[in-house]
Amino acid sequence: MIRKKTVLILADDFPPGFGLRMGYLAKFLEEHDWNGIVIAAISMYETRYNFDSLSDHIHIPCERIYIPNNKKKRSILHKVLSFFFPDMRIPWGVDKKMDEHINQWAAKVRFDIVLSSTYGLFPLNVAYKTARTLKIPWIADLRDIYEQYPIKGTFLRMLYNKIGLLRRNYLLRTASMITTVSKKHVEILTSYGLNACYIYNGADTDIFTPSSHHKFNEFRIVYT
Repeated sequence: MIRKKTVLILADDFPPGFGLRMGYLAKFLEEHDWNGIVIAAISMYETRYNFDSLSDHIHIPCERIYIPNNKKKRSILHKVLSFFFPDMRIPWGVDKKMDEHINQWAAKVRFDIVLSSTYGLFPLNVAYKTARTLKIPWIADLRDIYEQYPIKGTFLRMLYNKIGLLRRNYLLRTASMITTVSKKHVEILTSYGLNACYIYNGADTDIFTPSSHHKFNEFRIVYT
């Protein structure tokens, strides 16, 4: 009997909060003979979303790391260090909590690959370290990228963002594959010498069923 391969999904968001891209991937993993385990951060603000209709159909383990909304005030030293070391910009201790969950699962499950999905930097750093420790490949999936948001500000603000981009690109160069959501995203990433490809966000055929073709006298553009 062939052993099913197992993917460790590390996400900055996941249903029922948000992160639908990884939610749908997790939903259909079993259909393609893969096992999966999700470890994701979840914030208090996410309770305003309601994607239970999706999460109820995800039949793989999911460890959620709760991030309280009332973030502790950072010290001057932490602010200075996080300016130059972008990995410290995430909520304090979240990466360590994620590491704890990963180690607990790694003690009883053999992972074959790590998949990290994010719109920013975290948890790319955790995925990189995990893949290196377990000696397995990892994939970076970028739902959004910093460059799509025009930022105007002071020189220090621009330097702050530049340092974050340098750190992100360093991590991405260690990934076996980089996926994103559009051709434009790929163009930007490849301009840094990164090997990226796009996978568009799709529709869940369990919810949306294509209807038969109809002929109309007018051309309709529908945006949802």
